[in-house]
Amino acid sequence: MIAPRRAGRLPEPSGNGALIAGAGSLVAAALLVVAGWAAAGIAGLSPQGNPIGWAVGLATGTSRWSAAATVVLVVIIVAVAVLAALVVRAVMGRRSGAGRLDNLAKSMSLPSDVRPLSMETLAEDARRLGVAPECGPGVPIGKAVNGGTALGTSWEWTQLWVMGPRAGKTSCLCIPQVLATGGPVVATSNKRDLLDATRGPRSQRGLVRVHDPQGLAGQEATWWWSPLSYITDSPRADEITSLFAAATRDATAKTDAYFDTAAQTLVSALLLAAAKGGKTLLDVHEWVRRPDETEPEDLLIDAGERSAAIDVESARMKTPKQRDGIYGSAENLLSWLRNPALEPWITPGEGRPEFDAEEFVRSKDTLYLLSKEGPGSARALTASLTVAVTRAAERYGISQGGRLARPLLCVLDEAANICRWPQLPDLYSHYGSRGIVLTTYLQSWSQGVRVWGKEGMTQMWDAANVRGIGPGIADDQFAGTISKLVGPHDVRTRSASNSMRSGHSVNHQLRREQILEVADVSALPQGRAVVLPSGSPSIMLATQHWSTLEIADLITASIEHYSREGAA
Repeated sequence: MIAPRRAGRLPEPSGNGALIAGAGSLVAAALLVVAGWAAAGIAGLSPQGNPIGWAVGLATGTSRWSAAATVVLVVIIVAVAVLAALVVRAVMGRRSGAGRLDNLAKSMSLPSDVRPLSMETLAEDARRLGVAPECGPGVPIGKAVNGGTALGTSWEWTQLWVMGPRAGKTSCLCIPQVLATGGPVVATSNKRDLLDATRGPRSQRGLVRVHDPQGLAGQEATWWWSPLSYITDSPRADEITSLFAAATRDATAKTDAYFDTAAQTLVSALLLAAAKGGKTLLDVHEWVRRPDETEPEDLLIDAGERSAAIDVESARMKTPKQRDGIYGSAENLLSWLRNPALEPWITPGEGRPEFDAEEFVRSKDTLYLLSKEGPGSARALTASLTVAVTRAAERYGISQGGRLARPLLCVLDEAANICRWPQLPDLYSHYGSRGIVLTTYLQSWSQGVRVWGKEGMTQMWDAANVRGIGPGIADDQFAGTISKLVGPHDVRTRSASNSMRSGHSVNHQLRREQILEVADVSALPQGRAVVLPSGSPSIMLATQHWSTLEIADLITASIEHYSREGAA
């Protein structure tokens, strides 16, 4: 049985170079004869018979030729040359834009290689997984350049994308993905473009909620949610505290082993006290600025949380220097609470309902989490709310037998800037199997390292089922890694030689070279991406702009309506 050919592999040269060259010469000569025969007819010489017979007659003197026929022949040759040049220019023109590297797509993968990601296969997979029909076959990612097959990912696959700024991730990936499912969606962003484009169509599916504490979309607080509502015990308090720490410092930043650790222990205990005592985050912020306050200890003792009460008392009873260091570090973890604009989003009042994560994961609703990056931003809240929703989905999936029948899609755009979730790399390995589909977008590899560290970023990259690389990669080391992962292909070379003994000969050989050089990875054109799926060869992907979708008119209407509303 002959093994199927792999993409990028060519058969060994047969050594028939001279024969091939001779055949080419015969074809060229035949074309010239046909052109001459046609020129003679146009010049009025009325050639008899077929082109070959006429050519023989011309050689023997029985066919006629004239100066006018020569002019016509030259015109024909020039016209054919111009036409050929236009065809070549059109082909090269296609390759100079989005399709500049498209000729390499066949070396990366064959149409049969991408079949597991085709929408037809995904539909079968969705039925096997028991996914609710309204969720669709899977999460779209674009079309394979080689073959044009529409591709996506299964409802048990996670994605990780690295794309530079203005590389089309929102218009070509985030928007189509948010609109592809009828299930619940959580979407993070630091701009309003994703919200404006998808809010209208998503409102036809279910309720739309916008979390906009920093006014990026001009949205006023019509509901509220506090991380304290998630905290029921010390482990959850520790988890929220880790999110606050990640929001205020990078994973690569230097920390003090004593003071930073003690500060996190203190903040965790204070959060638990506020959650058990019916207080707010503003109260917690007050407590870290008033070390002599004993109220949190009393609340913890009343709630039966003696260990946490001792943690607070221990910090309070340290020497003045130690206490100042611990409470000062704790205050840094909560420094973002100095922003008064956050208060209506984290405290009840004015008849605003409280967001219920348990109810959300059972719905078809959409939750948009908008935040800026940097000090004073609301990214601690963005991460906390994302965690609360995904943990609720995890619990609901367990009650359904381990997997959500209506998967939760989490489109985490700008995750390294506004949704710093330390545990995210650990969750990538199993959340997909629970029906919690994570799609994380980063601007660079180093951006991920800054948040999760080198080991965490590598872990998340390895655990993702689909890894996508788009335009704008400037890191030569990362680009080199991608070049190696895409792999090599065979390139046929041709050499010609002349000798007195054997005459003219042409030799063909194969050599191996990288399909995508480092420069090619760094120069991916707009509209193209490289996808590395688990268990399959790499794929050259044509990303699909939202304007090509069937519901493009609804998206346009949504953008016009909500951008106008925001401007007002």
